[in-house]
Amino acid sequence: MIIWRGWGIIGFLLIGLGIAAVTGLTGQNGTGSPAGTVSLGAGFLLGGAICAVFGYWLNVARPRQQVGGYVEDLRQDLWQRVREGSFQVEPGAAAPRDEAEATQQVEHIVVQQRPMIERRLRNRNSLFFIPLQWLGGAVAVGGVVLALMGLLGTTL
Repeated sequence: MIIWRGWGIIGFLLIGLGIAAVTGLTGQNGTGSPAGTVSLGAGFLLGGAICAVFGYWLNVARPRQQVGGYVEDLRQDLWQRVREGSFQVEPGAAAPRDEAEATQQVEHIVVQQRPMIERRLRNRNSLFFIPLQWLGGAVAVGGVVLALMGLLGTTL
């Protein structure tokens, strides 16, 4: 059973395409020879590197860009509560007395919530519970090991 979250299933496709591209270009599609082992290792390296870059963009870089929108939505929601008179910094606290106090309290809440929002947005794309960037890195390291084995004359 394959378990993935978000775009995690793309990891299989990217790694498979890397292997297919390298083995197709080199003409070495078996591991019966050292050249075939090197080719397979290079394919794993290419597919893993592409998966790692794509996973980093999905799980780290893009959430950094998206957090601003979520924080702005939170800020607007809090200001809507201030205008309605239902805003409280914490349960049981008095409502802000003026605009300056409301601004201070709203910004305090936004600053507290920002790290939690960013944490929730990160690593949403995984395969077998492993974030794509880490999976791609592990596959790339495995490809290097496999290529080195082939260069040393070992076959699988």
